[in-house]
Amino acid sequence: MEGSDVPRITADIMEEICEIAEKSARRFLLSKIPSNRLRDIDFSINVEGDIPLNVEMELKVTLTRTHAREVLSQVNLEELIDEALKRAFTAVESYLRDRRLGYSL
Repeated sequence: MEGSDVPRITADIMEEICEIAEKSARRFLLSKIPSNRLRDIDFSINVEGDIPLNVEMELKVTLTRTHAREVLSQVNLEELIDEALKRAFTAVESYLRDRRLGYSL
């Protein structure tokens, strides 16, 4: 939007968005699954645009082989991943709102 009061998104803001989203998702997962039962958490995020800001996130979780059955019997891994992504989006929205950047997702 030419002449808009909304600042252009910078590389620094994009980097902060990525860090905030990943930290939020990891924090949630680690609150539900002990770290010794996780082999890998692969979080990817793509941020594009200005208004609206397009944020796409993907999360893959790999459990240790010895604990996979035990953890899966206690929780639904897909539900945890969905909730972790929701929390990551909420954290990004909160960051943008708190910074009063005027972006919408």
